[in-house]
Amino acid sequence: MASDLESQAEPKDRTKYMWGAVILIFAILVAALAFQERVTPNTSMVRMKHILIRFNAGDPSDEARAREVVRGLRERILKGESFGKLAEEFSNDPQSASRGGDLGPMEKGTLTDSMERFAWTAPIGQLSDVIKSSYGYHIAVVTERYISEIDRLEIERKNQERQNPASGESSQPEAAPAAPAQ
Repeated sequence: MASDLESQAEPKDRTKYMWGAVILIFAILVAALAFQERVTPNTSMVRMKHILIRFNAGDPSDEARAREVVRGLRERILKGESFGKLAEEFSNDPQSASRGGDLGPMEKGTLTDSMERFAWTAPIGQLSDVIKSSYGYHIAVVTERYISEIDRLEIERKNQERQNPASGESSQPEAAPAAPAQ
């Protein structure tokens, strides 16, 4: 009879123990994230938007057409039209066009030479002139920039070399890229 009573007894409710464990794990994760040091990447990164108009490299009239389209788009942006909307409508880069021209974060050294020069020297938010690359004609805007500590020290070293009169170099400092927009 005792075994019949034991088998008929309700099983113990263990959900409160499971919820307690879930809450404890969550609290540990939150505490770990709060005390974790922010790790800065060792690679400089830039984020920019662009509009690309491709052309056939062997056709001078097609190249002239592409250049005029980009110039026209640049003028429209300078007059107040939305860069993002024009990128969605006109850019020949399907990946960035669907995001309003946003290329996403790009590591230093991954862009074409002409785009790379603009990305690392232009003021944040400034619309570029027409830029020619192996892909076509672009207009671009740098939206964010992160300079790694290694690159920042290299810029400082080059500036010090230029300021040292014994080196025989120009005394004009290299422009340090702006900090990321917050």
